[in-house]
Amino acid sequence: HLARLVFPEKTRSLCVEVDLVAEMAVYNPFDFFLEPQAEHFPFKYDPALAHELEPFHRKLPLTPQFTAYLREVRHKLLNGRGPLPHAPVPHSETADTQPHGILPEPPHEPVP
Repeated sequence: HLARLVFPEKTRSLCVEVDLVAEMAVYNPFDFFLEPQAEHFPFKYDPALAHELEPFHRKLPLTPQFTAYLREVRHKLLNGRGPLPHAPVPHSETADTQPHGILPEPPHEPVP
């Protein structure tokens, strides 16, 4: 609905009351079907879909901050210590086109 209010004189207050009707239903978030091509990992995309998803498969260069984050995650995972840190969000305009996994190969330097 759309409303237009015109006030002929200045006012000190305005009270708006809204009635809301909402359908409340229970939905199972796991009630879905997988396409046959998505049943096995790694996924094999048809060429048109692979082209559409290409920006999301680009591997960005590692920043020093993200490298430090990965080192900390590996250290905590291997030693079973505490909660994992939150990842910094990398900002970069350059990217290569190699597909990548969630965590790159570990650095060859020792973890402190």
